[in-house]
Amino acid sequence: MQIIMQAEQSHSPTPPPEPAHLSLEELEQRYRSCKDAKEKIRWQVIWLYAQQTREHRPSTLAVSQATGFSQNWVYKLIRRYNAEGPQGLIDKHRHNPGGIPKE
Repeated sequence: MQIIMQAEQSHSPTPPPEPAHLSLEELEQRYRSCKDAKEKIRWQVIWLYAQQTREHRPSTLAVSQATGFSQNWVYKLIRRYNAEGPQGLIDKHRHNPGGIPKE
């Protein structure tokens, strides 16, 4: 399912259309089966927004109110998903071993 945000405020640019990534059902399945807490909330945000998109009422404000995250963070996460697909929702901190130890 393609998630395309519509500008909700005059200063929020609409991202360009991206190729479809996952269906609404696949998004829900990924959200419900995810074991990593940070990744799971990201799946929830995308799934909630995709539900609204299907109903033709997309709103980052409604998703931010439902999840407790800022509207700006929700907007950025949706843009990342549109740009990177499911890989954009993976917790990158978990796969980053950190810097080289100083001697």
